[in-house]
Amino acid sequence: MRRTFKAPVIVKSAQTLVDGGVKLHITTRELAPEEMSLMFALRGTEAWMLLAPNELEDTEVPEEPAKVEANEKTPGQRLRAVLYKTWEQTNQGMQFELYYRMKMESIIDRFKQELDN
Repeated sequence: MRRTFKAPVIVKSAQTLVDGGVKLHITTRELAPEEMSLMFALRGTEAWMLLAPNELEDTEVPEEPAKVEANEKTPGQRLRAVLYKTWEQTNQGMQFELYYRMKMESIIDRFKQELDN
């Protein structure tokens, strides 16, 4: 059984995120209990979201599963988080962004040296 939640919505706002994603604030009309149940059953799952100014054709709905790595950080995000913790513990009196850039340059230089050898 395909669990598809479909409802007219208004996109109230869109906000870009640090990781390149977009956070949307979407409002629906009043929903029937069955629609509410289906919507809440989808909470926390990987899913497709299609937005169009009017009705979508069934052919526009992807057949393949959505592949979103929910709650998983990219390797770059993990490195930044570790550098942040290091910065907190060493408390070097500089702003994190400067510390981060210096450490990243150090890492880049280390790998550049390996290329030269």
